[in-house]
Amino acid sequence: MSDDLFANLPRKAEDLGTPLAHYRNRPGLSLVLTLVRVCLRLVCAVAFVGLGLRAYGDPADNPGAGATALLILGLVAGLVCLLLAALIVRRGRRNGNVRGVVSCPGGLVCVQADKSVVVPWDEIDSVWDAGRRFRTRGGAEITLPDTLDGVQVLAKALFRETFQRLTICASAVLLGGRSVEFGPIKVTREAIAVGDSSAPTVKRNATPLFYPEGVA
Repeated sequence: MSDDLFANLPRKAEDLGTPLAHYRNRPGLSLVLTLVRVCLRLVCAVAFVGLGLRAYGDPADNPGAGATALLILGLVAGLVCLLLAALIVRRGRRNGNVRGVVSCPGGLVCVQADKSVVVPWDEIDSVWDAGRRFRTRGGAEITLPDTLDGVQVLAKALFRETFQRLTICASAVLLGGRSVEFGPIKVTREAIAVGDSSAPTVKRNATPLFYPEGVA
């Protein structure tokens, strides 16, 4: 492959199938976007505070309740903008731990600074942080940078592929007469229970169907 970043992938990556797409991290873009977002929030903070002070006017003129309320709202809005700016700066530091990702039919190949991690879909143990972070059964933890090309596409693929495989495994366990637990939720062939509350499962052809929140 002509791209040096993806030139020396492990032979195990071939087991995932022909690559569908290559995504590269762009840290320079991360810095520019972070600066722009922070500056916009700071400008908004100054504007809100300025509007509040202007509406309040001179304290010696005994501003009314309306002017005082506008001042308070301006200060609160300015504080919110400052907090958002601080959050953006903090998030901008989370650049992830991959330089590029190869998407394949059977999983992902995550290229890091010193190695490449081959991640088959069925070896992903958990996904969180809106799909930006996941952990493999081998213990490798991957964080996708916000400035990775196609980061949203990869996040959706992680949820979709992981959920499909978990559903297949859970269905097999339920058909075997055992229960499946998702945190505080316990699912059996007859019911879904959360603590002391339960509801019957919807059945179609004797196979229980259950849908997590947000999945239809």
